[in-house]
Amino acid sequence: MNGLTSWMEKYILPVAAKIGAQKHLVALRDAFIGTLPATMAGSVAVMINAIIRDLPQQFVSTYADSLAADKGIFAVLNVIIGINGFVWNGTLAIAGLIFAFSWGYNLARAYGVNDLAGGIVGLATLIQGISFGPALSAALNVDVPKNVADAINGTELGATIADGTLSVGLWGWLKLDHLNGNAYFTVMIMGAISVIIFCKLMLADITIKMPDSVPPAVSKAFAAILPATIALYIIAIINYIVGRLADGQLIIDLVQKGYNGKTGTPAVLDAIEDGKAYMWVRGSFDAFAWFGGSGGTIVLLIAILLFSKRADYLTVAKLSIGPGIFNINEPVMFGLPIVLNAIMFIPFLVAPVVATAIGWVATYLGLVAPVSQQVTWVVPPFLLSFLATGADWRAPIVTLVCMVVTFLIWAPFVISANKMDPAAGEQ
Repeated sequence: MNGLTSWMEKYILPVAAKIGAQKHLVALRDAFIGTLPATMAGSVAVMINAIIRDLPQQFVSTYADSLAADKGIFAVLNVIIGINGFVWNGTLAIAGLIFAFSWGYNLARAYGVNDLAGGIVGLATLIQGISFGPALSAALNVDVPKNVADAINGTELGATIADGTLSVGLWGWLKLDHLNGNAYFTVMIMGAISVIIFCKLMLADITIKMPDSVPPAVSKAFAAILPATIALYIIAIINYIVGRLADGQLIIDLVQKGYNGKTGTPAVLDAIEDGKAYMWVRGSFDAFAWFGGSGGTIVLLIAILLFSKRADYLTVAKLSIGPGIFNINEPVMFGLPIVLNAIMFIPFLVAPVVATAIGWVATYLGLVAPVSQQVTWVVPPFLLSFLATGADWRAPIVTLVCMVVTFLIWAPFVISANKMDPAAGEQ
């Protein structure tokens, strides 16, 4: 490990330091860190609800019914769950929205222009490109009783029934998947375009000038009007053109397109042989590669606590270890941050690939039963793989092997990060 660390310090660290000092990446780093108060609050809410609502249902079949009865101690738990729900609504549920403002703010700050206006431009960029609710019509092909049709038509749900046709118009209902963490990548791209245009116009002094007698706050706001308007119109034109070329699809939907995982059955081995199930499924990643969250970040936290000498890393790790046990890794992802971190992105990509390979080989060689059970994602590592494989005692051992190997991948990078100046690139 010493040889690898020395090699990294000689060849990787200088490049990483230069990349890390680039003003756009510094602004991006600060944008993620800026969301940490909301991210941490939301992670705590999710963790508490996981402990008192989700995890017990994995082991007590009547727990959900007891919660629904809302009596005794369960009435108290429902109050806590409800309060945590409000916290989640204002944090992780709209994490992309919060990041959009933080990204615009920090990017404008990096250019030395009106940072508040930059944040507003970033926020407006996201909102203009999201769905405001679908409008559709469908023939029901059934006779709807008049009293039922009248009842539906009399509501404010946005649905009407006329001549056997159901019409639904939900305009004004924002899609949550466009406002949460799924929006990050779109925000990074579109927000960068709009805010950089805004900044360049501000620096070129293409602004509305106000008399010296006008208060500074008013003068600053008016100066930002023209650059912000031009930037947002350019984004609107891009959104419109992409929509026309992509049959009405939004950019954010094109970016978010992914795959649907397959799941097994209790008779998964027979089903696999019959070609009706899969040996490696979506839950296999959770069991053998994504312990603590994507990237296997609970291993990173352990490596930081053991080897890091950086106060900023240690602080984030101590705050993140609790949520990390329940596979909630937003605090470390955006608090360290890992995202676009010049030294951490390599193990973040490599470690899960290696862990997946180990789990895949063990599964295909029959060293462990295939994942066949759907398990709540907040179940801690080891227990998750044990339950997901139908209580195969070998599964936690495979998970442990994967964790040890990924720990050996993460550790040299954590040690090398000790040589990086945590204040590099700060203004």
